[in-house]
Amino acid sequence: MKTKKMKTKFEPLKATKKAFRTCDNKGFHLKFNNGWIVSIQFGPGNYGDNYDRISEGFDTEGLDILKEKPDMESDEVEVLAWCGKKQIPKEPLGYQNINEVMKFINKIRKKKKV
Repeated sequence: MKTKKMKTKFEPLKATKKAFRTCDNKGFHLKFNNGWIVSIQFGPGNYGDNYDRISEGFDTEGLDILKEKPDMESDEVEVLAWCGKKQIPKEPLGYQNINEVMKFINKIRKKKKV
């Protein structure tokens, strides 16, 4: 499946001091010693198996979905990484399978500190 283009202004979250962080029951972040954070998201509205489970704009119907099924699962996810204001790639990579995600994580993990 092809990755859909997403046009958003990147606004990094506050840097966490912890290595693992959950994200509104839609995914998680991994923070590496080099300062890079990898985001793996697979909830409603993210570019993966659950994309169509929420209407555009993240309305109350979508929030109800999260309450009804608190544990999300997916075979394909979206990934993104950042360190400070630097982001890789410029837009999230969607519909990534587990092998593609592991390759992405390893690429980011091996980057030099910014």
